[in-house]
Amino acid sequence: MSYNNIFKTKYTTSELSPEPVSPLEDLMAFLKFYLGPNEAKPFETRANYHILHPDESAKRYIDDVLMAIDDKMRLDRQELKPATEKSIKIYYKDMRKSQDCKRVASSSHSCGSERTNAAVQLIEGLQPIIPEAKRTNYRSLASHVSNEDLEDFLIELDEDLQDLMDEMQKEITRRLKAKLDAFLTDLIERSKQLRMVSKINQFIEVLAEENVPEAAKADISIKAEQITDNLKSTKMTQDAVQEIIQLINQATRLSQSAPTARMKKAAKELQKTANSVCGTGSSKDRKTKSK
Repeated sequence: MSYNNIFKTKYTTSELSPEPVSPLEDLMAFLKFYLGPNEAKPFETRANYHILHPDESAKRYIDDVLMAIDDKMRLDRQELKPATEKSIKIYYKDMRKSQDCKRVASSSHSCGSERTNAAVQLIEGLQPIIPEAKRTNYRSLASHVSNEDLEDFLIELDEDLQDLMDEMQKEITRRLKAKLDAFLTDLIERSKQLRMVSKINQFIEVLAEENVPEAAKADISIKAEQITDNLKSTKMTQDAVQEIIQLINQATRLSQSAPTARMKKAAKELQKTANSVCGTGSSKDRKTKSK
């Protein structure tokens, strides 16, 4: 499953890219980077399914994505363990050598140099875990620790490394959840668009049987098609609601007889849906719709 080790690589978010990307593209770039193209492919397939069926619950999908990244972080953490332990053992051995050096060396400078080199190599080996901003401080601590405190220093260092990896995991999870939230928001908007398009199409079907001049029916149908085309690429806005209301009014005005009960019902449902998805309907309407 290993691809880019989460602790060894830094993902550059698409937020830094001058080219805007969709929530789906942003999420997939993140998953492909850390899981690898092959491991991410099933998630991409399922995401595309939800794009086409936004009314279906995506909870299982979200849970599976979070679990996949969580498993990846756990495995990557285990993968780092041997190299980390090796770096610490080498450092410990070199620091003990520097202690022997002090007993026999005529110059304390050479012994200090050995301790500095040991500290430098230690921090280089721990670079995947220790953030760059903290490396200088850890390097200084590692080079100046006394022989008496060496054991305690290594115990504290190990605890710090675990805390740092915990923080990295939390940050990666936070970023992933933000991308998933954006994807879910996009699905909600797509669901609204589909509901709106469905109601418009139903309205046009009813209009076709009304006592309205054919030329007027054709004109209204063209306008309805323009609205539905726009809804496929943009969010439902108050302007779109006004366009729909104008469409309803035009159909009612041009009717050569009183609108049928079926027509009144279709018009009422269309306007109610438009207000609901745009957040302008009554709270009762919106609660009913959310169920």
